[in-house]
Amino acid sequence: MKILDRYMLRQFIVPVTYCIVTFTMIFVLFDLFDDLPKFREAQVPASTIALYYGCMIMIGLDYLLPASLLLGSLYALWQMARHHEVMAMRSSGLSLSRIMLPLLAVGLALSVIMLIVKETAYPQASQWITDFKETRRHEGPVYKIHRHVAHFNSIDRRNWVVGTFDEESPHRLNDVSILEERPDRTRKREWQVLRAEYLDNQWWFYGARQRVFDGTDQPVGGWNPETQDIANVFQAPFTRESPDDFLIAVRQWEFLSIREMLHYLKNHPDLSKTAATRRRYDIHARFAAPWACLVVIMLGIPAGVSSGRRDALTGIITTLGLFFGFYALGQLGMIIGRSGSVPPWTGAWLTNLVFMAGGTTMLWKLR
Repeated sequence: MKILDRYMLRQFIVPVTYCIVTFTMIFVLFDLFDDLPKFREAQVPASTIALYYGCMIMIGLDYLLPASLLLGSLYALWQMARHHEVMAMRSSGLSLSRIMLPLLAVGLALSVIMLIVKETAYPQASQWITDFKETRRHEGPVYKIHRHVAHFNSIDRRNWVVGTFDEESPHRLNDVSILEERPDRTRKREWQVLRAEYLDNQWWFYGARQRVFDGTDQPVGGWNPETQDIANVFQAPFTRESPDDFLIAVRQWEFLSIREMLHYLKNHPDLSKTAATRRRYDIHARFAAPWACLVVIMLGIPAGVSSGRRDALTGIITTLGLFFGFYALGQLGMIIGRSGSVPPWTGAWLTNLVFMAGGTTMLWKLR
């Protein structure tokens, strides 16, 4: 790594770290004022409290990290511009893009990391916090036994009702009833299964019986076989449903990963226009949020250099304006995106697009 890159990273990372630590401490302290008596009353171990706030901070990174990067880049570039360091670097033949390359690399790396975190750890952390609060802070999260879980496959018109299943073993379902429908919504076939297991991408039924219905929705004969025997095992004639469908059915929408959200939309083409629009917005928002790390740096660089040539008051006003403008624009995008006033992707990416355009324009003028 060249001396220039090390110097730029040091000048940038120090104020960003201060911002992250400060925002995190403020958040934790304010929350502790409210929750500490509850933790003490429930005798929650210190390790569980630490895990709780670790999950809370992870969820809050959507706001904490972009804000810290924006303020850190503005301060670092403002200081360097005030001391004419940027001018000296450019006078030596370095382009502005080359000077700022380390900062942009940090923004890109953090965006990729955040995208991975949002897809992997974020849903689990959100679910953990909800489970922790539901247990009234007396214990950590537990895997739940769900009862009477319904799942409707609108593509094949198959309605499942699962008596019980454990989130830890979603491939095993107990006391399952399955009703297959024709396109005109009359019953085609009904199944009663003591246990269903998903093995090698295929459902296997244990102790199953079925009965068939004619075109007038009347049963043709009785159950076949008449009684259920757990020793009766055979391969189910349908495979579209997977254990993920039943996990998605019992989880709140915001606790799903992007992959699970897309899976849900694919298997529910009959959603109302309003519901589909809101869910598509949420998917785009989940994609768009991590890239704010790169976007705010692209805007913070030219804004910081420009404000460094002016007085401190102007720099402070510029910082506050960008800070609140970023989140106000995000709220506006959410409102118009979820309401259907604009396409969902437009609302989700609105803040990034506007700030990216503004940053690119300002960088071009600085050249």
